[in-house]
Amino acid sequence: MKSLYKMWEDRKKANKSKEAYIKKFNEGGKAFSNIKCAFNSNILINNSGIIYNTQITSEYFFVPIEKIRSVQVKTDEELTKDVVDNKKPLIGGLTFPKLIHFFLIINYEDNNLKFQRTIDSEMAEEAATAILKARQQYIIEHPNTILAELDYEIKFSSHHEDFVVMDIPGQIQKLFQLVEMGALTTEEFNQKKKELLLKM
Repeated sequence: MKSLYKMWEDRKKANKSKEAYIKKFNEGGKAFSNIKCAFNSNILINNSGIIYNTQITSEYFFVPIEKIRSVQVKTDEELTKDVVDNKKPLIGGLTFPKLIHFFLIINYEDNNLKFQRTIDSEMAEEAATAILKARQQYIIEHPNTILAELDYEIKFSSHHEDFVVMDIPGQIQKLFQLVEMGALTTEEFNQKKKELLLKM
């Protein structure tokens, strides 16, 4: 069992990290996106990066926008690869709608080490779009910085009872909307369009 002194030291260290994260995040200006997540937590996104916090465990982390290597949005079924054919499981003669959970998956590098954060949020698609927008703004503000190409996978979907993945032309249309918003470059759009067309 931890001693009170050790617990105090851990709390002091955590608060110091939290202050450093907030300072780094604030360098990017006001947050332009506030994403509500599971477990009474949220993500704030601005041009410097992403900051995550939860009141339950007091967990904080900060990911600089330039260190993000991939962004994905997946459902719980895709994450576990345990796909259930029947969306409404039958229990004792009663049917219950199967709830779909969406997850934002962020892969990033720090000091040549690879990390992954998986965050449960019904607003995962909005978060991924905001991250793409923040990255685009970062490129504009730091024209001499060479960033590794961002890999992204967003399945635009229905948040209704039944999970619906759009067809490929629909996905291309959504990607084009990201270009119009300034979240994607034309080159990134063309590359993704090419990949999607090959799947038809």
